[in-house]
Parts: sequence; structure tokens; C-alpha cells
Amino acid sequence: MSADFSTISRSLQSFTPSALVLDMDGLMVDSEPLWFEVERDFAHARGHRWTEAHAQRCVGRGLAAVIVTMGETFGFPVEVARDTGALVESFIARVEQLALKPGCLALLDAAEGHVPVAVASSSPLRLIEAVLRRFALTPRFRAVIS
Repeated sequence: MSADFSTISRSLQSFTPSALVLDMDGLMVDSEPLWFEVERDFAHARGHRWTEAHAQRCVGRGLAAVIVTMGETFGFPVEVARDTGALVESFIARVEQLALKPGCLALLDAAEGHVPVAVASSSPLRLIEAVLRRFALTPRFRAVIS
């Protein structure tokens, strides 16, 4: 069953959201290349080579999965809390390498004064806050949810 485009278009024209909630990774910033660099350096510091294929198997599964996968793949001991913390700190130290995705500021500008805006992300709060500070976006968000 296919939807009639004109019906969808008319319903969207009358759509009036009461808030806008944005995800950070992948929507506001393309963080995957930086995460790969951080993960690669973590493995390299332990004498191993973390490839894009390794990283792709972990995308969307969270940092704990990355750490566990590294331990299983390379056989080095891991401590999930300590090692995920190290990855987060390394990412935050490199947050200046990130760029906002095209359209992000335009979307925030369009929402300003019309609807409250929030960020909801599975990233740790200190990482979200670092990214928002990097782009001076903190004041634009009524809520930041980790």
C-alpha cells in the first residue's frame, strides 16, 4: 500500500510540533570519523591495529561493545568503565576536529522562538556538553538528555 504524496504533504503543512528534539551523533555532527580515530589510537597504544572493518561491526552498539570487542579480538585485558572513560576523554580532547553537519544551524535558527529545542543522545553527558560548547550551542537547548 503506497501513501498518496498530496495527502502526506497536506498533513505536514498543518503539523505544528510543540518541541524539537535532536540527536547529536549523525544528525548535528558526523562523529563516526573521529570515533574511529580515537578507537584506532586506543588499540594502537596497546600494540594492535583497529581497522574500519572492526569499527563498522561496533557502530551503534555503544562504547562498552567497542571495548569488549577489542578485548576479544586482540586478547588484551579490558575494564569497561575505565576504558570507555578513556575513549570519551580522548574524544573530548579532540572535539575541535568536529564540524556541524550542513543545515544544523539553519534548523536551530528556524526553531528559535517557535518551539523549545532539546538534545537527546546516547553519548555521555560530558561528551554532549563538550560538543555543544565547541559550537557555542549550549544556550539554544532547553534540555540536554543523555
